[in-house]
Parts: sequence; structure tokens; C-alpha cells
Amino acid sequence: MSTTSIALNELAPAFRGRPQLAPLWQRIADGATAFTPEEQTEIILAEARMHDLRGDIAAALARAQQALSIAEQHGWANVIVTAYAQLASTHYFNNTYRQSVHFASEALKRADDAPDSPRALIILGLCAFDTNDWSKAEACFQQAIQLSRQLGQFIHLSTALLNFSLLQRDRGQFALSLATLDEFQRLMLEMGIHSDRHAMGRAWIHLMTNQREAARQALADLKPFAPTSSLAEGAYHLFVARLAMDEDDFERAEDELRRARAIAETTGIGKLNHWLRTAFSRFQRGQSDAAGALTWAQEALTFAQRFNGQFEEAVALVARARAWWALDDFAAAHADLLAALAIAKQLGADYLAAEGTFLLVALRHQQAHDDPSTEFTTGADATWLDATRRIKVGGYGFILERERALAFPLVAAHARSRDAEVRKSAETMLDQLATVEPLPLRIVGLGQFAVWQGRRLIAEREWQQRRAGELFRFLLLQLQKRASRDLIYEALCPTQSPQAAQTFLHHATSTLRRILDPDLPDKFPSRYLFVEAEQVELRLHSGSSVDFEDFEKKLSTNLRESSRMLGEDSRRFVDEHLLTSYQGDLFPLDRYADWPTERREQLAELYVRALHVHAQQQLAADNPQAALDACNKILKRDVWREDAVWLGMKACLALNDRPGALRLYRDLERALRTDLQIFPRTDLQALAASIRNA
Repeated sequence: MSTTSIALNELAPAFRGRPQLAPLWQRIADGATAFTPEEQTEIILAEARMHDLRGDIAAALARAQQALSIAEQHGWANVIVTAYAQLASTHYFNNTYRQSVHFASEALKRADDAPDSPRALIILGLCAFDTNDWSKAEACFQQAIQLSRQLGQFIHLSTALLNFSLLQRDRGQFALSLATLDEFQRLMLEMGIHSDRHAMGRAWIHLMTNQREAARQALADLKPFAPTSSLAEGAYHLFVARLAMDEDDFERAEDELRRARAIAETTGIGKLNHWLRTAFSRFQRGQSDAAGALTWAQEALTFAQRFNGQFEEAVALVARARAWWALDDFAAAHADLLAALAIAKQLGADYLAAEGTFLLVALRHQQAHDDPSTEFTTGADATWLDATRRIKVGGYGFILERERALAFPLVAAHARSRDAEVRKSAETMLDQLATVEPLPLRIVGLGQFAVWQGRRLIAEREWQQRRAGELFRFLLLQLQKRASRDLIYEALCPTQSPQAAQTFLHHATSTLRRILDPDLPDKFPSRYLFVEAEQVELRLHSGSSVDFEDFEKKLSTNLRESSRMLGEDSRRFVDEHLLTSYQGDLFPLDRYADWPTERREQLAELYVRALHVHAQQQLAADNPQAALDACNKILKRDVWREDAVWLGMKACLALNDRPGALRLYRDLERALRTDLQIFPRTDLQALAASIRNA
């Protein structure tokens, strides 16, 4: 009997995580060449597993059938179960579900506690999942997890956990899915296996739930896997594109979508092609190309129907409904949303049902606003209550943040309802919104003033309205970004009457609130600006950054380290990137105001001190040109800096530039005599004299 058609040393993955086969693998690793008939059969089954991994269905089926025949001849119960489970697995990968279910069921009939019994349960669960019987899939995965734990079959346990997490994700049980993924990851690492599925799953969920920073970290974890797997690479580019669209960076999104498309169409992976097309549909809507969005959504629907993915079909129907909506075809949009909801409710896809119901409410609200006589107004309150219940129970408040342009008007309208239950539900939605962090702000104040909300640059003209930008910048400099009304009046309205100052603050806060929350209805609390009693507070949310705060913190830390070393350890040099990040003095728009002066001078002095240390280090490291460049930057800011002149002169001497050294001294001498009527310090005079006399 031929023992193997694959080199023995290539079979390691087929033995990994299977403790009952550890002795056999050890013998193979030790170079054994003689095996018992049962061991030879196990090697044949390992071959079949490897053919599965390689996508060679015919070879996998042939080897599994060969192993089954041998095992049945000898009555090896556990090997028979393994062979049936292998046949089930191969048929599953070949999308022949009926045969797969048959062989998995046969495996479980022979023994329900054999080492590979959990594998048969997993295959049954996968077949049920792919044929849209989610209740059966859940039961199979849970059984497989429990049995794998009892038997110590960690490879099967990890597989069951991974697939169970996917089911939980599609159901909308995002927290449970993440916890299951984390357990899967711990097991894989204990077995010495590095899998892309953990990062892929986390990226998907964090993007779905608007947790952008967590998504960014998951994508960083996924990126190293991208070159090794077509699925990982396609998913990586697709997820980066989705994150870019979340942050209104459509140029980046288009580039990433094109990369993902090339991979999806080359590999033909059905679900990847489907999700890519729904992403393209969203992209086209973001580019105001509703017709293009409709085409992509229709393609996504075709792919979903091709592989009988009802969940994916519902997702595509929602995408198509959005495209119809953008084309003002409310009837078609309404029909697609109802069809998607029917599928979501049948499957138990709670998140998709919540999203679809919310969109249905928003669509009906817009149609009723445009035409109060429309039939869509019928049962509007009941649909709204259903949407709010689903969002609250599922913890899907992030839907409201992601769809804030639709959500805020809906909440405002229902808050005015005559029905007490409807009004209460609107308050509940406000509470849900409060649990979801809005977009982070990226604030630049060094050398210019600019603010990005996500990826959207807030237009300069908006900040100029009613001095809203000045109030924003003032609050940025306050302790905890909070100030009393009196402090604001004193700093920004020192010469105005109390009434005029109050009017200014009212106008400035109202305008600032609108700039930061453009979709927020009147009288709704802002998520960024809080005006309570005598206090005004600016709140920056997770992921926000302020360039001058980062500069100050990082450079102060860097200076403490580098000042102790002065050239002894290049790793402790002043970070030149930090020096170049100082693009100019703080808030140049407010150069004539008093309130930013102290902080502006502190930052400028820190920058100059860092340049000085940098010059010292470069001179000590025999890099006089870099030292001279740093000194010139200092002197451009302050011609009286004698320490900078001293270092600059030393650098010039190291460059054999005596005229340059004397020029630095003469410029200092002229400035001091003209402006302060004093002479340079004696050591500088002596250095200049020694240069002249040399």
C-alpha cells in the first residue's frame, strides 16, 4: 500500500492540534519509514486534509474514500468517523451540501465522541449556515464547542469558535462575536498558529459598529497577512476602503476598492465579490452617482443569489434601496427595504433588521414630508417604535451616529409627537446617541489653524462667522478645555458692555455648535460643546488630536532623554521629525490678541530649546553643518541668543568658515548695541578676537 502521495515533511498542518495523532507525527518527524496499517490509514487521511487545503477536491475525495474502505475492513471505529468527517469536509468545500450532510451524519451515527466527531458537527453547522438555517447552525456549533472541550480537540474547538463568531456577527451579536473571536485567537496562538481570521473578524465588526480607532488597529494586525492570502489581501483593501469612506476620504477609498476588485475577480470568491459590490455602491452614492450605485447594488444582489446567501441578499437589497432612494424612486426603495426586512427577520439577523427598519422609518418620513397624503404615512409611529426598540435592545446606537443626517430630523420630529410613547422613544434615541462617540477632530494650530472632522476639513469661512473660531481656539488653551463665562468675557470681550458680551457668547456658541454638529436640530444638546450654567466646555472625543499638545508632550519627553546624552547615543538624539512638526507659532490668526500670548511663548521657547540641544548634539557628533542650520533657525527667531551664536561660531570653525563665524558675531554685536545698548558677553568677544588674530 502506498503510504503517501505528499512528502511526509509537508503534512505537518494536517496533524496540528490533534493530540491523538501526536505520537504518529513524532515518529514521522523522527524519520520513521515503517508504519502499521492503521497508521498508514491515518497518513492517507492527513493527505486528504492537505488536498482540501490546496483545493484539490478530486484527490481529497479519493484519499478519504480509500481510507474509509480500509478502516471499515478492519473495524477501526475512530478512523471510520475521521474518514466520514473528511468526506463531509471535502464535499462542503465543493459546495455539494447534500453529500456533505450525508457523510457528516454518518460520522455521528458511528460514534458521537470520537476525536473527529466535533468536526462532523462543524460541517453540519456550516452546511446549515450556508443554506440559511441559522438555528440549526447555532445548535451544531455549540455542540461542537462543548464536545471539543470535553475531548481536548483544540483544532476543532478553534474552528467551531471561529464559525460561531461569524454566525454571531451576522446575527448582530457583536460583543459576543468579539469575545468568541478572542477565545479562538488564544487557542490558535497556544497551538503556534498565526491566523488572519482574528484580525479580519475584528476589523469587520469595528467598522460595522463605528469604532474607527479599534478598526484601524485591527487593520494594522491584518496587514502582515495580506501578502500570504488572497482572502486576507482582498478583505484588507476592502476594509481600508470602508474606513476611508467613513472618514469621507473618497480618493483613498477608490484606490483601495480597485485593488480589492482585482483580487476578488481573480479569485472568484463569492462573498468577497458580493461585499466589494455593496462597497462600490456606497462609494458611488458618496460621489452623487445614484445610477452607478444602483448598478453595483444589482450586481451584489446577483452574486448573493448565485451562492444562495440570503443574508447577503438582504444586504444587497438594502444597498439597492438606498440607490433607488437617491434616484427619488421611493416605491422601489420601499419594496426593497420590505424584502430585506422579511429575510432579516426570518434569519434572526437582528442588526440588519434594526438598520432596515430605521431606514424604512426615514424613507417614510421623507416621503410624508414631500407628500403628506402618501400611503407611506400609514403606521409610521408603529414602525418608528419598532425601530427604536430594535436599536435599544440590540445596542445599535451607532446606527444613529452613522446615519445622523437621517436620525436627527427623525428624533426631532418624534419628540414633538402627541403620543407619549412616541415622545419617550425619541428621548431613548437621544440617550442612545449619547453612548456613541461622534467623529474625532484633528486640530492644527502651529503656523496655521485648521480642523478636520474625521476626514472632512471644516471650511475656513465657517470659523470666521460670529467669532466662533476664536472661541474654539480660546477653549483649546483652557484647563480641561473649560472656561467660565466671566473668563471668556474678560479674554475675548474686554471692552464690551456686559450685554454685548452676553450677545457675543450666545452667537459664538450657537455658531460653533452648528459648525461641529451640522446635522443637529435646534435645541438638541451638542456632542462637542457644552454650555451649562456659568461654564462653557469643549469635548474632544476618542481619536482626536491637537498638534501643539502632541508637540509639547512628545518633545518635552524627548528633550529629557536627549539632554542627558548629548551625542553619546544616537538613539537619544532630539527627534528631528518633532522639530520639523513645528510649522510656526501658535494661532497666527490671533497674533494681536493677549489670551494666547503666554502659551504661544511657552511653545516657541520649547522649540528654541530643542533646537539648541539639537545643535549641541550635532556639533558633538561631528556634524557641524546640521548644528549651524539649527543655530540659524534660532537666530532667525531671536537675534540676541548668545548661546546660539557661540554654537554657530564653533560650527563655522569646524567647517573652516572663519568669515561666517565672524559674521554671526558681528550680527549679534550690532543687534545688542542697537536694541539694548550692551555688548556681547566676554567669552564671545574673546572667541571673535581669537578668530581675527589667528
